[in-house]
Amino acid sequence: MSDKKNIITATLIFVLFFLLFPLKLVPNLNYNSADSMKLSLVQTPLSGEKIPYIYKNHAGYFTKDLEESWGVKIKDGITLLDSSFINSSRDKKIIQIRNFDGDIKFSIEDDGYPFSISDRLYVISRDRKSLYEIEEGRVKWSRSFNYIITSIDGNFDTTVIGFAKGFFTVLDSDGEITFDYEPGGSRVSIIYSVVISKDSKYIGIVSGLDPQRFILYERRGVEYKPYYTTTLKDEIRKSVKLFITSNNRSVFLQNSSGFFIINIEEKSDTFFESNYNLKNVEYLKELDIYLVHSGAVNYNNIKLLTPDNRVLLENNFIGEGVSVRSMNKSIYTVIDDSVIKLDIRE
Repeated sequence: MSDKKNIITATLIFVLFFLLFPLKLVPNLNYNSADSMKLSLVQTPLSGEKIPYIYKNHAGYFTKDLEESWGVKIKDGITLLDSSFINSSRDKKIIQIRNFDGDIKFSIEDDGYPFSISDRLYVISRDRKSLYEIEEGRVKWSRSFNYIITSIDGNFDTTVIGFAKGFFTVLDSDGEITFDYEPGGSRVSIIYSVVISKDSKYIGIVSGLDPQRFILYERRGVEYKPYYTTTLKDEIRKSVKLFITSNNRSVFLQNSSGFFIINIEEKSDTFFESNYNLKNVEYLKELDIYLVHSGAVNYNNIKLLTPDNRVLLENNFIGEGVSVRSMNKSIYTVIDDSVIKLDIRE
């Protein structure tokens, strides 16, 4: 009971810190009090621009003005799309795509695992050796592989897949293979993580053991060529978070004792010591700063960083299942069944 009281107290402190006391960041930037809203499980279509969230046992959307929210209790897994959702059940070998009223739009018989990237709906098989994309309720393309898939990323027209065998594959919007590559150079070959930039110009991977390396590839024509490589401080035998920022300037890479920030243009990296794992990194274009959210168990850390890695703000707070997103000049934090909006003004 005391732990629950501590979490509630810490949450209130977090809310008061941001909403009641505007915080000056640099001479021309400061936080202003904004708004907050209790998240509801009402299933009615939203009228405004919406932001997705997943919080503990429920998920949904809220509008950026915090006037409306839509939510549903999660069964065994949730997939959120721009105009529909999938609430998966382990005991049903069927994928049901529903609209925001809860009505079934399409159904596909399959016992695989659905997920979305850039509002594209994929299904991966239980043995992790096949993948297909669903568009308008039909299978757009399907591919089977000889090796176990370890990681997947994509954007609106490209998909990149990493394999336990130690190579990665790039697929176009029709599921055709456009590029294959095996980095090599390590005693144990395996691709742990992959990420692709929004414009498909860069692909980043975490590859191998003894040594384990991060490699950034740059697209040149139809191929991707190694652009920057660094050996990681600590070898991690699992998928790690990778983010290529939307301005194509930086790559954020999780490591066991902190995270790397790779400067793409300068081909250099900086390491930030941290006890927290990366959860999300977003670029706020209007302010030319990065929002970095990291956390471990009930503890969270938010940083605002300049492109040259100067810390404008750093704040720690307690909260379980917290998510942090941004839109325009606002930061939205989902915590304790509520969403808090924080405006940054010049």
